[in-house]
Order: sequence, then structure tokens, then C-alpha cells
Amino acid sequence: MKYRSAQVSRMKAARVFDPRHVGANGISEAAVTALSCFKLVEHPRVKPHYKAMLAEVTKYKVAVASLPPLSERQVKGRNGKVSDSFCFKKWWNEKKADLPHFFEVLRAVLTHTPNSCAAERVFSLLTATFNHDQRSAYADYIETSLMLQFNKRSR
Repeated sequence: MKYRSAQVSRMKAARVFDPRHVGANGISEAAVTALSCFKLVEHPRVKPHYKAMLAEVTKYKVAVASLPPLSERQVKGRNGKVSDSFCFKKWWNEKKADLPHFFEVLRAVLTHTPNSCAAERVFSLLTATFNHDQRSAYADYIETSLMLQFNKRSR
């Protein structure tokens, strides 16, 4: 459980980089310092940018305030569904000159690669549980079996 709470705290901390979230909920120094849950902020190339982010909070608020409201960003697709036309990548590429420290820490967070232990364990269970003759079993049966085994072994 401790591992999952750490994952959730990292996901919540990373929301500081979503201008839509910041526009709706605001940003504080505590939100920026919450990024310390990522070990990568201690890396020698990232640490100076992480520390300098606090000086850019005001600029970030101004940049987020210039974001058009959702009602102006909504577009209707071919299938008739309405979606937000906001492009995360484009917005940050436009703002990287104004917010260089936020941008560099964002780059470090986005390129952070979690380990693949859980996925490898699932494939190991799959190989150990289902032989060649059982590969044609229904996908929901295989999925349920693997989930039960994975959860039982994780405790």
C-alpha cells in the first residue's frame, strides 16, 4: 500500500504542470515543493531548475491566466463529440522561453521511466499458468485469473 500512495502523491504533484488544472485550482509554493516526491529533483542537472521554479510561479500564473476558457477551446469533432482543443505540448513549447525552469523540470518528469517489474511479473504468471493448449481461452478468463494471482502474491 505504501508504494501505491507514493505513486498517487507523484501523480498529484505532477498536476502542477497542467495549465488547465492550475487555471481551475491555482498554484502555490506548496504545490511546487510537492515535486520533491520525485527522486529526480535531486539530480545535479535538475536540482537547480527545481529550486528556481519558485521564482517563476508568478510568471506561470500569468501564462495560465492567458489560457482561453474551456468554452472557447471546445471543438466539435467529426463524430459529433465535443472535445477540448488544448494542446499540452504546443502550450509548453510556446512557454519554454518564459518558464525555463518549469520546462526543464517538466522534461525530467516526463522522461522519467518507472520500472517494469509489475509488467514482467504478469507475463511470468501468464507463462506459468497457461500452456500452449490454453492460449485460446477467453480473454476475460485469462485476465481474471492473472488479476487474482497477481493480487494474491502482491500482499
